[in-house]
Amino acid sequence: MLEFHGNVAVISLNRPERLNAVGPGFADDLTAAADEARSHPEVRAIVLTGEGRAFCAGADISSLEQREYGEATPQSFPIHADGGWPVGWFGMNLPLPVVCAVNGAAVGYGAELLATCDMRVAGESARIGWVFARRGLVTDMGVGPVMLPPLVGLAQAARLLYSGEIVGAREALRIGLVDEVVPDAELRARAIDLARHLGGGAPNSVAVMKRQLLASLREDPHDIYFKNLDEFRKSMASDDFKEGVRSFMEKRAPSWTGR
Repeated sequence: MLEFHGNVAVISLNRPERLNAVGPGFADDLTAAADEARSHPEVRAIVLTGEGRAFCAGADISSLEQREYGEATPQSFPIHADGGWPVGWFGMNLPLPVVCAVNGAAVGYGAELLATCDMRVAGESARIGWVFARRGLVTDMGVGPVMLPPLVGLAQAARLLYSGEIVGAREALRIGLVDEVVPDAELRARAIDLARHLGGGAPNSVAVMKRQLLASLREDPHDIYFKNLDEFRKSMASDDFKEGVRSFMEKRAPSWTGR
């Protein structure tokens, strides 16, 4: 489900009767909603949340038992053409800021999904867990081993991944897994406000810096530095740079064009 709140698009996982568990067509629906949000030029940020009393309860175990998995290949698990990360790594493939509003349970793939977002706001009822080891599995999308260490550190990443422990909102905040905890009734509004704040910069600048942040996970710092010099040169020649200077001198809010 897709809604618009000014320059923020809210994408809601909309299978509340199944606690938004992953079912057939889940990834396609999520991608379609993101593509629709990005087709609106005024959208500067995205909020990802779930309808009902859970964010995402992971995959249906019974469907997993019936499904056959062949050898993983680039064709079976494609890389996103724009973002450069696996297609299922939702937030990391979008050039816009993505805020996850964690309502209720976020376990299994639900935990993997929230870790791909730029920031996370949890409602007081949130419960988050990489429960794969409790089911005799490893992470289905491989997000946890990559994203948990920079978020919470190696020791806490080991705790969450090895034990399959489900932590509450306050413990998630203490270890750095979420950035804020708010009352459940205020969750969506706060996430929208935060997304609007993150999307306040020039769109191209935000997109480049998001790409650079994520590149730090897999590229040599020197390579990022030299690529940044080229991006800085491009930004100096942009219309948004001129607007940024003018708006500062004129003491007003900038009007970005993305050019």
